[in-house]
Amino acid sequence: MIHWIRLEVTRACLIGVLLATTALAGCNKESSNDVQLPPESTFAAKIDPTKPSSTPEVVVPSGPTAEVPTVTPSEPTTTLTPATEEKITRFTSVAPDITAGKYTASLMFYYNLGNLVTTPEDLVGSKLKGINSMLTPIRGSVKYPNEVTKNDGAKYPVIVVVHDNDTTDAKKVIKNHHQGFDYLVSDFVSQGYVVFSIDAEEINSWTTFETSSIKYEYDRSGIARGQLVMATLDKLRVVNENGDRDAANSPGVLNVLKGKLDLDRIGLVGHGRGGAAVANAINFNKNRVGATEERLKAALLADASSIMEYTAEPFKELANTVSGTPPVIDDAKFKDIVKRLNISYAAVPGQAAPHSIKAALMLAPSDRKAVTGLTGMPWAVVVAGCDNAAIGTDNNSGHLAGGPIYDRSRFGPADDTSQHYQVFVRGANSGGYNTVAKPESAAGTACNHPILGPRLALNADDQRNNARFIIGSFIRLYVGGEKAFAPYWNGQAQLPPSSCPGGKGTCDERVLLTIQKDSANTTLIQRYETPAAATVNKLGGAFSLKGFTQAVQCPMAPAGCYDWTTLFDKLQSGSDRYQLFWWEKNATITTDLKGLSAAGRDYLTFRAALVHELAIGQEILVTLTDSKGKSATVEASDFTDALYQTPRPKGDGRPMIVDPLDMPSTMYPYWDNLHMVAIPLRAFKGVDTTSLSKLEMMLPKEVGRIGLGEIELQNFGRYTESVAQN
Repeated sequence: MIHWIRLEVTRACLIGVLLATTALAGCNKESSNDVQLPPESTFAAKIDPTKPSSTPEVVVPSGPTAEVPTVTPSEPTTTLTPATEEKITRFTSVAPDITAGKYTASLMFYYNLGNLVTTPEDLVGSKLKGINSMLTPIRGSVKYPNEVTKNDGAKYPVIVVVHDNDTTDAKKVIKNHHQGFDYLVSDFVSQGYVVFSIDAEEINSWTTFETSSIKYEYDRSGIARGQLVMATLDKLRVVNENGDRDAANSPGVLNVLKGKLDLDRIGLVGHGRGGAAVANAINFNKNRVGATEERLKAALLADASSIMEYTAEPFKELANTVSGTPPVIDDAKFKDIVKRLNISYAAVPGQAAPHSIKAALMLAPSDRKAVTGLTGMPWAVVVAGCDNAAIGTDNNSGHLAGGPIYDRSRFGPADDTSQHYQVFVRGANSGGYNTVAKPESAAGTACNHPILGPRLALNADDQRNNARFIIGSFIRLYVGGEKAFAPYWNGQAQLPPSSCPGGKGTCDERVLLTIQKDSANTTLIQRYETPAAATVNKLGGAFSLKGFTQAVQCPMAPAGCYDWTTLFDKLQSGSDRYQLFWWEKNATITTDLKGLSAAGRDYLTFRAALVHELAIGQEILVTLTDSKGKSATVEASDFTDALYQTPRPKGDGRPMIVDPLDMPSTMYPYWDNLHMVAIPLRAFKGVDTTSLSKLEMMLPKEVGRIGLGEIELQNFGRYTESVAQN
């Protein structure tokens, strides 16, 4: 039954805020126990609160972005009551906990596989402008199951982890960030994986901060970090075939792994700038970007001193190979140094075979170079909801920068059979994932709100326990083939208690999962890439908006959308979308489905984001109508926690009624991405899903702003066997 909720006191307070432009002033009677919200939470700072006239304004994005449909106010409509014979629930099970496996872990060993010539970034403004060769060690730590010493023919899958640069360590004092994920490493080793944690301190030191503010960072090593990941895998291939010998031809640290690595099952995990390294490695596995001896020599001849300024001490003797005017290189000295330091070059196209990478996870990744085209394997982007450190493409996007990585690559080509994920962890902080690093600043986010922050922000232990499940289950599903984790990654299982604060209950309101299946399991109804999407959907049916005060259609490069910055500046997704604002309840999105059959699909999905400081909770009434006129309506909040911006489950009137203690402020806002709403088609009782005529999405609250993403039918395998692709 759809219930129209009387907002009573809360609604009265909201209307009072809109008219008086004060932040809930007077909504709570003062008492010794009442907590007053900070005065900076003002609606007036954002928009003119005057109620619109009968002819609403249509905002057209500047530049050649997209046309906008004409929008008109709507009359309240009667909603249909769905049948109640069978209750279709959001979840069907609880995911298994991450527990210790049967294998015993080795000590942590430090390996060194030589040194690598890479190609750094060539960014305008960078101190390395024009410098095209840099050197970095190929080294790190390794743990493996002690069982590798058995002569039983067993092989063990491989995981490579890449750490972040620590923005709180400006003087580069900390030198062991690669050890900061031992809590994950130990879990994996106990399950039979060999885990290499790359020491990227040297390569990350090429990133500097020109002022005390992170937004002035120059990231000069994004490509080079990806090359380091690929070179590590190349070296492990040699170790697996030939063993590991040191300079004296004695067995090296990794010699015990000769013939023991299952290089047909590789997983990558990268954090922060390591996440950017993994993104580049996904692409480099298809098409290498390499370095050559000729390039290194040319760089030495051009300006040896500049190269040496930004590289490790052992490499500085390379500068001594250059002498004379004009400068020349002493080849004998050069070859001796290359041999003695075991210098190799990042492989060029065609030089090294692709690796069998089964899955990749980017944890709170930076996105300085706007990597795109991530295909060929399942991958996931984990976004830390209170992240103020992951650098975005404009060098000034310190919030949720990993989200646009998902946005740009979520749809693969027709021949890509992999699925892609965004995992948004509310209250997480990027630095909290690494036990060696300090937590990053959450300044400018709701996690620093004096009232809301303590309830929203995760402590370090809870955040890492959540990461143990998210990362562990993803890798074990797609690299290890453990199908017990498939229901979670198909959106049908709840988080286990061990991944929740205090290790109690379930906490799916903390973690918002977005799933994009491959094209064979997807029917796209609507995207917003072209002006035509203002009136026509991907099926050729009509698409219309009714009752919205303002609407802006944003393509994938939404420059024109940000003329509306004061209304949507906290929405960090880079996806094509509609940005919608309304003042009257029952604003509606309607699209003609033209008799669409949902055969082979079991979910209706769309993405949405809330971006209204005073309307942090919304309901969406979703109605499907079949070709015979039979309709059913579902409350979207029954199938998502994305419609209330604080991690609190549906109940006590939420999401329609907002608890004043959950309100953010202008100084401490919610930053958000587009999140998936996934409704099982069987929830639309009595509707013939083999012939669908219309989809309506109605917003019953009297005011709000949302971003609306793609609308699809997808197959999550709820009513068929779920099989992980490996």
